[in-house]
Amino acid sequence: MIYKKAPWHFLLLLILAGESVFILPFVISRVFRPTVLDTFNLDNVQLGLCFSVYGIVALLSYLFGGPLADKYSPRKLIAVALWMTALGGVVYSTFPNYTVLKLLYGYWGFTTIFIFWAPMIKAARVWGV
Repeated sequence: MIYKKAPWHFLLLLILAGESVFILPFVISRVFRPTVLDTFNLDNVQLGLCFSVYGIVALLSYLFGGPLADKYSPRKLIAVALWMTALGGVVYSTFPNYTVLKLLYGYWGFTTIFIFWAPMIKAARVWGV
């Protein structure tokens, strides 16, 4: 069977999606740590616990994300994951309290890993064929 290679801009969009989905849970808190700590009235331990919630949910999500990517179109799953992660950003923009932040980081662990990561890997593999 002969495959038609996808254009380069598909790979560039995939890279852009892969970078953008992690901006909310990681990049903002890393680059603007003092501001995030002050704005949300957190200390480093509390922010670290938010990241721990993310990590636990992400670890569990790795186990079950692959079968989801095999069942549904990577393009649709990536779009859903980006939109759902962005909805978490709307919650983040309301300056939630610490408890909601922990839930939000768990939610982001689900959207970025369970829904996004496996389809992104599959899309990259399909693009490379």
